[in-house]
Amino acid sequence: MRETLEKIDLEKVGLGKGGQPVAKVLNIPGQTFWTRFGVPPQIVTVLDGLFEGLPWPEARALVVALPEAIRRPGRDLRSVIWRLLAAETEVMRNHLGDLARGMFLDRLAGQVGQGLLLTANGRLWRDGMEVLDYLPRTLPPATGWDRDALLVLLDHDCRKALKATVLALLLADRAIATAWRARKAAARDLQEIRAGLVHAQDDACRSVETALRAFIATGAHAAALAAPSAEGRAEAADLARLIGYRRQAACLLHLVRSE
Repeated sequence: MRETLEKIDLEKVGLGKGGQPVAKVLNIPGQTFWTRFGVPPQIVTVLDGLFEGLPWPEARALVVALPEAIRRPGRDLRSVIWRLLAAETEVMRNHLGDLARGMFLDRLAGQVGQGLLLTANGRLWRDGMEVLDYLPRTLPPATGWDRDALLVLLDHDCRKALKATVLALLLADRAIATAWRARKAAARDLQEIRAGLVHAQDDACRSVETALRAFIATGAHAAALAAPSAEGRAEAADLARLIGYRRQAACLLHLVRSE
């Protein structure tokens, strides 16, 4: 696989321009990346984001390492995504000290973290809708690098990360319920139920992607706030984004290996 990846022309593949870069790189006729290696679609969604955020040598190394971390086909990796989101939720809680509603968001983040761990352990999180109702609406994103704008951006992305995480959990519950219906359904109803399952999985993948990008954004804006000079805020934010992508990649590999 390493040799195949080394021959890739990045401009032809279109990396960095969206459009499922992992699938483009590793797809072969009739088989997608995740079906070849038994990777759940949510993890493939995470890999797509990491491919766009990491330098090419690091992205290539990640995709080479992933099948080695899986070790054998058929392993159940469904809890990996929830443990990754739980780890990112804890990182985000370190950035809440400067926010006026930081303590309130910290309590909600703690509840979301508990829900993630329950789901990772195969249990139902019954408080998801209640937490979603408590999440305040996000303010319109600010522009600029002054302190007030950065505080609004940090607040916005913290709430966006939590909301997307809760939605991913609720959508996962819906997918499980739909799959259970499919097991009991009459043949004439199967097509409609299976279509509903695909939609629920796709929506859950989008929510996971939104949450992980928002977690990285919180780190970027927190780093910009802590920069020693106004001139260095953009540079600090860019470095924090790269660190965030590297952290998520390392955590993903660790969780896959240890699952």
